[in-house]
Amino acid sequence: MNTKKIAIIASEGGISCAYSVGAILALIEKFDLVNPYLVIGSSGSTGTFAYYVAGQYKSIENIWKNLLPSKKFISWKRLHKIMDIDYLIDDIFKKQDTLDVEKIKSSKIKFYISATNIETGNPEYFGNQSNVDIFEALRASSAAPIVYNKLVNINEVNILMAP
Repeated sequence: MNTKKIAIIASEGGISCAYSVGAILALIEKFDLVNPYLVIGSSGSTGTFAYYVAGQYKSIENIWKNLLPSKKFISWKRLHKIMDIDYLIDDIFKKQDTLDVEKIKSSKIKFYISATNIETGNPEYFGNQSNVDIFEALRASSAAPIVYNKLVNINEVNILMAP
């Protein structure tokens, strides 16, 4: 029996993350690809993938079109915090367009969020099928030094940014 497994992987970086939004929405709309075997995200793509794994497809477009283009999220006047990652996680993902973490945890899709262990410099992967706070894993993956400048602690590991 030949069983093919599909994996979707997206990288970090503003333009790359925006591209991954369009790609994911096209895969859903054109190919009804809603149950891949594996999804791995890094930095800004992890939020998109979290909503994808939760089956919250309309939220992906809403967040990128309506919620992210805001001075509350991104402002060049805040040099110490150009992108407000805490606003992204605590306001957008938790309140304005609430991410359903229980759907992520119960999904058959294997979802991994990557970040860097600041003490070893090695990548860490946080999965939806492990005991991890999904919101903190998303925060850690997006916590690039130039836009965040704080450590995120997950299960006693100091994390700073996507690898």
